[in-house]
Amino acid sequence: MGNEFKQKIIKDLVTLWKSAENKKFYFEKILKRIDKLIIYKIGILKQQFKQLSNVPNQDLYNTAIFGVYRALDSVKDKDSGATIQARILSYIKEEIRKTFMPHKKEIVTENIEKWENEIESKEPEFTNIEYEELQEIVNKLIKNFQLPKEDFDILLDHVLNNTPYKKIAKDLGVHYTTVANRIKNAKKLLRKAMEGKI
Repeated sequence: MGNEFKQKIIKDLVTLWKSAENKKFYFEKILKRIDKLIIYKIGILKQQFKQLSNVPNQDLYNTAIFGVYRALDSVKDKDSGATIQARILSYIKEEIRKTFMPHKKEIVTENIEKWENEIESKEPEFTNIEYEELQEIVNKLIKNFQLPKEDFDILLDHVLNNTPYKKIAKDLGVHYTTVANRIKNAKKLLRKAMEGKI
């Protein structure tokens, strides 16, 4: 069964859940459909954040359910199945973060290459979900003129290629402090967007 078909089923179930009187029935059906997705996301979060390593998986799963509920409640009619999946992942992460790491300040762009290598070996169904989530956020920020595309490109060059500020500055013909400020602002925007604050 292809991803698109699975995502269509999720969208249809969410639509039914939103309009049904017996919400519990459809919510349980949705949970059965995304059970592996929830477990996968919890595994990724435990790899990313050492603070979660001693938290029992059942506690994380129960907390993730609240995130799923909030995600479904926020779904809009125009959302595609892929968008709904990305929304679910985002809300699960936020619910776990605020429950178990209330003071955690994360930098979204750290260890991107390591993260890429880790999830390449996962089930194909989930391989690109995290990237779709991040890509959707970045595209929205660029579209709304909150994040200049050039600043995001500079950030990627610095993080993925380890290009020093001074080299980027030289290529662009600007002072290196300008590059440092643009990277700092891009990170700050991405962090806020991932935390649902903008």
